[in-house]
Amino acid sequence: MGKICYIYSRNEKSGAARQLGRHLLIKRIRHQDSKFRGSPDKCVINWGANEIPYQASLCKVLNHPAKIAWVTNKLDFFKKCEGKKITPAFTVDILKAEKWIDKGYDVVCRTLLNASRGRGIVLAKTRKGLTQAPLYTRYVPKKDEYRVHIFGGKIIDIQKKMMQSGVGDANFQIRNHDNGFIYGRNDIKVPKPVKRVALSAYNLFDLNFGAVDVIYTENRDQALALEINTAPGLEGQTVVLYADAFREYL
Repeated sequence: MGKICYIYSRNEKSGAARQLGRHLLIKRIRHQDSKFRGSPDKCVINWGANEIPYQASLCKVLNHPAKIAWVTNKLDFFKKCEGKKITPAFTVDILKAEKWIDKGYDVVCRTLLNASRGRGIVLAKTRKGLTQAPLYTRYVPKKDEYRVHIFGGKIIDIQKKMMQSGVGDANFQIRNHDNGFIYGRNDIKVPKPVKRVALSAYNLFDLNFGAVDVIYTENRDQALALEINTAPGLEGQTVVLYADAFREYL
């Protein structure tokens, strides 16, 4: 690699950052009592942090903290994508959310703007089910959900959410790990709109890398982006693909 490289992760105990560091044979920057000293000839992979230490900011940073801050805030993400027709409809007005309910739509109440793994999500099917939240999105029925990993504007991996074996009562509306879903890649066919929408969302934020969560509705042949992860979970082949992408870039 051309530059001496390090990793700084939002979560110091991030398993993904640890695995990536092992594959790249690079060190992680500690959150406390760090002896790291930055310089322009060094590179820091910023794994999901919207704030980084001053010494890290002296280096070439992949995924600038300010750009990550735009992505990780759910409301900012939807506002940035507004008018592009690449996300579900959204509002901050509970009265508008009530009208969606009246028209027969379910509503996703996002009580937390900076959260992952489904935390802060309340799915409302009636007016009484609505809760005060800083963001409401109109629920879109989908056939499948994908995670599209992008590096330098190119797709390097695509995974599909699949029901875990042995789970008899998975929640197909909110597809996260707690509701019985995991990511897989074997024998999947990815519709073209999924790739197009993922790249469109990614390109709005000028990121070096990110993983875009995209839902797909088959009867409309429609894909919509839900969020971009700048510290995605990595395991198996995905770690190798990210490591290869970083090596080529650096």
